Amino acid sequence: MNDDYRLVNPVLRQVMKHIFQNRMSYPIKYYCDTRLEKVDNKFFAQMFFMSKGCSHDLNGGCTMCNYGYGKAYENLDLVAILEDVRQKTANLPAKLHEIVVGPTGSLLDEEEVPGYFLDQLLAIFSKIECDEFTCETRADTVTEEKLLLLKHRIHSRKITLELGVESIDLWCLRNCINKNTSIETIKQAVQIAHNNDIQVCANIAVGFPFVNDAFCINSAVKSIRNMLELDVSCVALFAYNIRPGTLLEWLWKEGMYDCTSLWSMVEVLSHFTDEELHRIQISWYRNYYADKSKIIQMPYLCSDCESEVLALFDAYRNMPCKQTLQPLLDYDCSCKRKWYAHYRMQSPHVTFPVVKDCYMKMGRAFSIPEDVLNTELKYMQDTLLNGKE
Repeated sequence: MNDDYRLVNPVLRQVMKHIFQNRMSYPIKYYCDTRLEKVDNKFFAQMFFMSKGCSHDLNGGCTMCNYGYGKAYENLDLVAILEDVRQKTANLPAKLHEIVVGPTGSLLDEEEVPGYFLDQLLAIFSKIECDEFTCETRADTVTEEKLLLLKHRIHSRKITLELGVESIDLWCLRNCINKNTSIETIKQAVQIAHNNDIQVCANIAVGFPFVNDAFCINSAVKSIRNMLELDVSCVALFAYNIRPGTLLEWLWKEGMYDCTSLWSMVEVLSHFTDEELHRIQISWYRNYYADKSKIIQMPYLCSDCESEVLALFDAYRNMPCKQTLQPLLDYDCSCKRKWYAHYRMQSPHVTFPVVKDCYMKMGRAFSIPEDVLNTELKYMQDTLLNGKE
């Protein structure tokens, strides 16, 4: 468990542990779930298998995430999981363009997916004929040994690690997201992947708690530029949604958080050239779950423009470039005008009194000792003023 005070916010850790313990575990309806989509006559598949959940979440994880919903599944039948994965794999189309696979957390996390189990899973995945193989994992789980195993088992033309970077602003990672990682760890993971001819897709977000849209957009633009400079193959931009059993849900119920507008994603994309946009994908602007209750609230649009604008987002997703972005930039709607008017009045800097007020309310609600809370707030303010990372 990471205990580096520069990276770990003890208040958020305690709050998130409380939320984790009170999170309802989903009933086991299946060991493996697949989703298939056809775009431009190419098949895209997602395959997720059951696990006990993200080990980071077990220790007080990210504020927007509920990847520890399997916390009660300590004694999963791994043989049954392998058999279900094998059957679901056999039912996929003979040729896929891309498949994304993983547990409910990180595929390369030894605590979640033990090495011997990972090897058997990859042996099954090795039989999938696809151009691209993608798996999601945390930067701190990436090692030379695991990537060599991945390369040995998977024979796709392209193997990609999807890393949840979120932001390169360390203050935000520590105090808004509770990511418990460093920029150095992220860069090291990218370098290890590149050394093994494995590509990286970096997830970058908007819609962080405790800060405004201007801060999030500024963070996203800087983070995307940084990731492109590291020569990642792509960046996936997305806006946070509110999921059950997360801090975002609690903040939303207390009136301290709301989803951002999808226009914030358009604003981020507007800062990049056509050449750069070819490497910037978008995700989670729709609720992809068949069970819609898995998401409480999505980034908003108004009812007048929602269907048309989502179709324009689909067009950009299918072909990221200036040509498909332009209709979104040109689109006129009252909700867009209202959002931009509000956004232009905001400062891109952290408004610490707002952050402090939210933390004080969290402290009371989750019984954080006053001395711990005050020490943490002073550290947060000092590092913000000094610009330390």
